[in-house]
Amino acid sequence: MTSRLLVDKIEGKSTTGTIEMPSGFIVGYSKSDYTSTSSYSSTDQLTFDSPLDGTFSYTTKLASSLLRVHVHFAPVRHFQTWETHAFRMFHSTSGSGGSYTQFYLGTNLAYLEGYSLNSQNLDLHGHISAGSAGTTYNIKLTVEGQTNGRTFQANRYRIDGTTDVDDANSFISIMEVAQ
Repeated sequence: MTSRLLVDKIEGKSTTGTIEMPSGFIVGYSKSDYTSTSSYSSTDQLTFDSPLDGTFSYTTKLASSLLRVHVHFAPVRHFQTWETHAFRMFHSTSGSGGSYTQFYLGTNLAYLEGYSLNSQNLDLHGHISAGSAGTTYNIKLTVEGQTNGRTFQANRYRIDGTTDVDDANSFISIMEVAQ
């Protein structure tokens, strides 16, 4: 015999209207595609195009949850040999134009100019310990090269040494996990 439970809405019985979720339970998820093929080449931190410019946001559903931010670049093209790029993720709870707090720092190294779709994917994962329920977090990503001329470009690869191909498979996502 099989049992089924069909629910349209769950409400808390107490006056707070909240429900306790077990630790590790996924509470919410949001994703946005990143389709820009802009090139970034500087020893300064450069902010990526939308939605990685602080316009991507997520509003928490629970208090004291964990936000797992994932940025995936595929494919990635590098323009110089022996280049390193630093990537930083920031969050703001005061809107996309507000002040930002860094919560991730990572690097990517490429020895040769990237032509291959498979070998030049890049994944960045950062975590935010969220505060109150109903707080909106705007996420921003920057890139910085070790010297000018070391160019990072997402959503593009080269097939024959001279022909660039645009192929936007990059995205940003955020997952809220109960703690």
